[in-house]
Amino acid sequence: MFYHELKRKREAAGLTLEQISARTKINRDILFNFENGDFSQLPYTYVRLFLRTYAQEIGEDPQKVLRDLEEYLGQASESTVASIPSQDTREDKQTGNNNKKITITPEGSRNFISALIALIIIVFLIAVLKQIFIDESQTFSTKTTTVGEKYATDTTTQKIVDTIVAAQINRQLSLVMLTRDSCWIKVTIDGKDSFEGTLPPRFKREIKANERFEIVVGRPGEINLILNERDLGPVGERTIPTRLIITKDGIIKRQAVTR
Repeated sequence: MFYHELKRKREAAGLTLEQISARTKINRDILFNFENGDFSQLPYTYVRLFLRTYAQEIGEDPQKVLRDLEEYLGQASESTVASIPSQDTREDKQTGNNNKKITITPEGSRNFISALIALIIIVFLIAVLKQIFIDESQTFSTKTTTVGEKYATDTTTQKIVDTIVAAQINRQLSLVMLTRDSCWIKVTIDGKDSFEGTLPPRFKREIKANERFEIVVGRPGEINLILNERDLGPVGERTIPTRLIITKDGIIKRQAVTR
């Protein structure tokens, strides 16, 4: 299976799961499950995102890995499970038919439990994201000091969101910002529409442009940028403020910001 090949390639590269987890901030147990063919613990969108990042770390082609994932999940969903009578049967008491039995297969029980766990995870994620948006709609003012340069802002997340929404009409490029921890950022869209502020942890927002984005990031190690569903990889050195220029070709210019 393709996930066995991923594990062999990681080991051949001399990398451990702990090293990859430290670099990508992806939980080690999730990586372990991936290498053992278990993709049921997270929503499909997060599986694709984390698996793409993992593939890049071990030097594998992310697009090929995602195709292999889709093929593997498609085969798993189309496979049929033979009915195996178990000892867990009960009489149909509602109809009074003592000869009618309900048979529960072990595989069916496992599938039900997996589906229930996935549903609980999805509900939990929705609740967390909803709370984040509620909290960040309130006014906040913060100052972030980083190596080589001090950034200050007294804006609000609501103002950031309003500015982003106002700049979305008729845009061709889609850029998703996904933070791991709080991160100061300044974005200029097509040279005119701009906003800046400190984004909270686990914040996700899509912005759009016709031609280009110019972005200054205070803590590059705490943010992922995804352009038109393509992960742009490491933004810069973890604690060094970095200026990026992004077009349809990806990051065309990367520059450390110093005094």
